[in-house]
Amino acid sequence: MLVVQTLEPNPKRSLIMSRIPTVFLAVLIYQMTAAQLFAQTDQIAGGNTTPQIDTGETGAANPSAKRLSSTNHHPDSDHQQAFTAQQGSLPVDLVNDRIEGTTIDGFENIFDGRTLQGWRSVPDGTLNSDWKVDDGVIVGTGTADRLVYLVYKEEQLVDFELKLQYRLKGKGNTGVEIRAQHDKTGKRPFLGYHADLGHVGIGDHILGAWDFHFAGRKEYSCKRAVRLLIDQTGATSRSEIDNPFVPADIREDDWNRVHIIANGNKFQFRINGKIASQFMDNATSGRLDSGAIGLQIHDKGMSVEFKDIKLKKLNRS
Repeated sequence: MLVVQTLEPNPKRSLIMSRIPTVFLAVLIYQMTAAQLFAQTDQIAGGNTTPQIDTGETGAANPSAKRLSSTNHHPDSDHQQAFTAQQGSLPVDLVNDRIEGTTIDGFENIFDGRTLQGWRSVPDGTLNSDWKVDDGVIVGTGTADRLVYLVYKEEQLVDFELKLQYRLKGKGNTGVEIRAQHDKTGKRPFLGYHADLGHVGIGDHILGAWDFHFAGRKEYSCKRAVRLLIDQTGATSRSEIDNPFVPADIREDDWNRVHIIANGNKFQFRINGKIASQFMDNATSGRLDSGAIGLQIHDKGMSVEFKDIKLKKLNRS
């Protein structure tokens, strides 16, 4: 006789069997999600990741001056960016313009650290009285109430980058004249564009500003933290520079870095890695397209020192 044993329903077994599909599905979803996470981790480890955007200001969004953040970022590479401006504050040709062809390489020392060979003093006769070399440093001392310059021998430079370090002892007014040309009117020794330097507290029209030394042309204002556009007629537009150099960035009675770029009609002035001021000169008359470089003594009794003077000539972009 065949005996069939009928199993009584077991509530616990039924509950377990009913949950098997759910458990299986949950395990499958977990495995798929884990696979995706590992794939993303491998991609990041391999370097295929989107660069982080640096706004240029700690904790603040600054869409008008974004740049890619890099652990190998060099502050002096910032000048390769466009002349950025707040939306609508300046014409598009200035907002989108760029100082091209600049790298940290290719610089030539134009001060040998021992002598003033390759340099001359203006006015004549002031080389020994106002300028000397001491322990690898050019020392300028104002012996009279007059403008005195130490001028590099290549006096028809066109496009270039200039890097140097300066130290101002106490109070004083100094700077670097570029594209300097003899002023036939006698108003000053030179016509030129002047990157102004001075002691902390001297004012935003000097420390970090561009000064314009002209005779028959309007002398514009381009103060510290200002971006200036001069159009073909001589009319001007201005905007503020985001995160500019400020006097607190100066190391008083110590060495500070200067970086000046002149490329075509575009000019930028940096101190200690930050943009101090910049301008674009589109004037059809009176623009200076070439000239000399001159270190300046402005005041009697002042003392300023320069070292590590390096020049890089640029091919016009």
